[in-house]
Amino acid sequence: METDSASEGHCISCGFLAKFDLHYSGPPPYIYEMPPRDRETGERSGIRLEAAREITGFPQCYVNASDIWKEIGTVRRDGNIDEFSATRQVLDQDRHCSKWYPYTQGYSPQEHLEEKRMLQLEKDRKEFEFRIERDRKNFELLLEQRNRNFQIFLAIVVAILAVAEIIASLLQVVYPNGWPWLQKLLHIQEAIKS
Repeated sequence: METDSASEGHCISCGFLAKFDLHYSGPPPYIYEMPPRDRETGERSGIRLEAAREITGFPQCYVNASDIWKEIGTVRRDGNIDEFSATRQVLDQDRHCSKWYPYTQGYSPQEHLEEKRMLQLEKDRKEFEFRIERDRKNFELLLEQRNRNFQIFLAIVVAILAVAEIIASLLQVVYPNGWPWLQKLLHIQEAIKS
């Protein structure tokens, strides 16, 4: 049974549409795949479990998005129609179900759920890796910007020191015996001390 975008949100095309064993009281499994024939006709064909045991089961949502069996009973009672027609009507109803997952023939509802979880985990992993990579690139850009700013600061400091050294060298050439005002200041300080 192929699913298309028009059947999204319909139980008939959902992988979580299950066949529950109404009379089974032992350990799992008691939840089975709803085969394509039953989905399309509304029938409840039997599932042979052992040589002497066969179940017919009843349709139900594996993830409990709705109580399909109860809805079928309500549609039968209110519409005064047979079970097959009521089942087809309920299964083909567009629910816009947020838990809908496409049906793959041969997969049990549990396998559909595991597949959905695996796909979600993979999606989450890819999003996490994307965020890590984005954060790493942003961090590298920040480091590069800070490095560039530090290099500019360092170049300015070196330029200021070089200009100061050039000025000191020029002053030494102009005043080889020292600066006259500095010598006067030193003499004044010596005079004050004595």
